[in-house]
Amino acid sequence: MSQEKSGLSGSRSTSVEGRVWIARDLHQKIPTINEGDFLLIEDNDLTQADAELLIESGVQLVINAALSVTGRVRSRGPQTLIDAGIVLLDDCGSDVWALKDGDSITVKGTDILREGKRVAQGHRYDSLKDLPSDIPDADQALSDQLQAFEASTSTFLEYEGAGVLRGEGYPELATQVSGRQVLLVCDSPRASQQLRDLGQWIRDTQPLVVAVEGGALRAKRAHLKPAIIVGDMTEVPDKIIRSGAEIVVPRAHEGDQGRDRLNRMGIDYHQIDLSASAQDVAISLLSFMDPAAIVVAGDARELEDYLELPRSVVTPAFLIRLRAGDLLIPAHAVSATYRSRIRGGWLFLLACVLFASMGVALWATPWGHDLYMSVWNWISQLWSPSNSASSDLVHWTETVTF
Repeated sequence: MSQEKSGLSGSRSTSVEGRVWIARDLHQKIPTINEGDFLLIEDNDLTQADAELLIESGVQLVINAALSVTGRVRSRGPQTLIDAGIVLLDDCGSDVWALKDGDSITVKGTDILREGKRVAQGHRYDSLKDLPSDIPDADQALSDQLQAFEASTSTFLEYEGAGVLRGEGYPELATQVSGRQVLLVCDSPRASQQLRDLGQWIRDTQPLVVAVEGGALRAKRAHLKPAIIVGDMTEVPDKIIRSGAEIVVPRAHEGDQGRDRLNRMGIDYHQIDLSASAQDVAISLLSFMDPAAIVVAGDARELEDYLELPRSVVTPAFLIRLRAGDLLIPAHAVSATYRSRIRGGWLFLLACVLFASMGVALWATPWGHDLYMSVWNWISQLWSPSNSASSDLVHWTETVTF
């Protein structure tokens, strides 16, 4: 059993009861839970993006077997959880894996109890003042990341520069991307809201949809059909995999479960040798397919986000986005600046309404009423049987008909 943990949270005695569900890898599917349940994770340096996924699940309390803040990078995940009113029980160690999916447990202070017996213990963070004081500030984190970037760039370019800079070894897809606007949907709670904000732009431009892993399900919920899906297919629903989309799997980890699943299903897929996150792989691949633009929904790649990324991810992310250049457009920038174009049909309808309104207004005047009556009488005389021209036209019509 783990030893007693010290810290500001150790004095808390508040008890919380609920069922616990295991989400060991947040980059795979988070289990569907009831509001108020607990999630057990294992995530060193919890990022803000991971915290947003946890918040979206409706969890009441998060149990982390690992350290949410190691001090290596600027981890904003714990603060994000606390701001959302979610309790974090951190650094619970290997003992916590005695818990199984659906177990009813009680978190009393820093202790995890099952049937009244202590299973594990951790640091409890209920408020911002409980967080560790050794979280690097932004300036220090930026300095550390720049040093790490400088050290790893030459190594990365030596092994993978040909692909990232020139597209060598990248698969050739059947999907026609050249000249089209592309909507890249990432797996993030931000993506769902941004897709709603982009509704008018999507209807007007009909972009080519490319999804990254769980972004395929978010696209489907927004009534979009991905033409290309990139990343690990472990938790992508069967129906989406069989929808006819081209699938691209990064060959970063041999024996990947998603790749094995595709083989069992008999689904054809492309592979790409690039040790980067799935969304960066998608951006790199698309940048060599000559799109008009790549609008990215759900991507978290602002300066603060780079400061909490693992150093192995920062170098490819930076170089890939540098290579893509101004092809990349954040979804929130499009929704903030896009104005719908008025189609020809709407212009015609507007013109009809305008002329009809003018006609009604003119009819209401004595002069307009006299004018309308004169025109109507002239048309009536033109088509009356007594009119010779009209009679000849009617006779000719009857002759042709009979």
